[in-house]
Amino acid sequence: MKLSERLTGPGLVLFGAGVIAASSQLPGVPGVQFGADLMPDVAGAALILFGILIAWPAWSQADGGPLLDVSEWDVSWRKRITALWTVGGLMTGALLFQTLGFPLVGLIYMAGLMALIGARPLTIAIVTPLFVLALYLGFSRVMMVELPAGPLGGLL
Repeated sequence: MKLSERLTGPGLVLFGAGVIAASSQLPGVPGVQFGADLMPDVAGAALILFGILIAWPAWSQADGGPLLDVSEWDVSWRKRITALWTVGGLMTGALLFQTLGFPLVGLIYMAGLMALIGARPLTIAIVTPLFVLALYLGFSRVMMVELPAGPLGGLL
């Protein structure tokens, strides 16, 4: 699917504005010169800038072409399911993240995605738990990010 830059640019502008609006709700960090909202504000401003830079040339053309081109949707069922798993798995994982925890959501999501892209079962069985465990320990122990452990909390 191809989305026209006349839609992509404004979408980035709106997303950047949303990032800036959401970052204004972050609590301040005592004892630091810059607050927790600095990096999201910079990222939001960059999204707005790039959105404008993408949309401006597309709007200035006399014939910008179609807003949406779905001619590339004629793909195999496996690629369609992989795309659905990628988006649907992230959305479902976000909803179940607090209940199931990061390790379990990560294991299910990554194993499913690896299977759909054609990885061998042995590769999935070895790589998935090691990668998810490394991510969990890196975020929770090294960077001190509080990730929910879910039912596997006693093991970690």
